[in-house]
Amino acid sequence: GSNGKTTTTALIYHIFKSAGLNVGLAGNIGKSLALQVAEDHHDYYIIELSSFQLDNMYNFRANIAVLMNITPDHLNRHHTMDNYIAAKMSIAKNQGPEQTCVLNYEDEVLREQAKHLSAKVVFFSSLSKLEEGFYLEGDKIVYAHDGQIEEIISTDELNILGRHNHENAMAATAMAMSYGVPVEHIRQALRTFQAVEHRI
Repeated sequence: GSNGKTTTTALIYHIFKSAGLNVGLAGNIGKSLALQVAEDHHDYYIIELSSFQLDNMYNFRANIAVLMNITPDHLNRHHTMDNYIAAKMSIAKNQGPEQTCVLNYEDEVLREQAKHLSAKVVFFSSLSKLEEGFYLEGDKIVYAHDGQIEEIISTDELNILGRHNHENAMAATAMAMSYGVPVEHIRQALRTFQAVEHRI
């Protein structure tokens, strides 16, 4: 996304580590992905990707992709908003029905782009009540699925503040649950995660 990438990436990594998974952190954050693959292999990789990196990826296919938001940025490089959107959405271009793409329901661009994706789409929202997906119910993050509503955590238990960070927490939770990380591990990781340095 245009904003929130580093915090969400770090949070997803923290959840996987807390669950005892052998996981690497790479891309715009952490160690080089190529170096890890060559010398320090992991079972899972959490990768923060920018539009610049996605511009030059052709065969990349994420098991689970997360797009936080798309707002005007880097237009000096991409020239038009359409080009910028295309660069961001290329994270999902090679995904199929067996992969998952987690999207912010409150971003109109992402809501429209979701109609064209082959991957399974999972929405999260900080403002809307969803029939399927993750959303805020008062001060609770909940997961609506299969006609049920499952409470994940109270926002009071988080160490990261603000609606944007509640969105980061929902996105990270959606990714972890899509991978089958037990919800109790996710809750514990959400409670212990500290904000990334130099983030507002």
